Amino acid sequence: MARSRRDVLAAYRRAILALSAEDNLADLYVPDGVHEFPFLVPVRPDCYRGREEIPSGSGTSECG
Repeated sequence: MARSRRDVLAAYRRAILALSAEDNLADLYVPDGVHEFPFLVPVRPDCYRGREEIPSGSGTSECG
């Protein structure tokens, strides 16, 4: 069953507040999801791909 946008945002907020990125946050992304942060500092990746990479923070510096 698909979640509503409100449900996803509420689950995201709970995961962030509980500091449970590895467990609960990963479940909110589709397997091939992309999360971009073009405003980050140069030493941090600006692109995270996939359900495993996004919450772990092990992204790449190229998104495209």
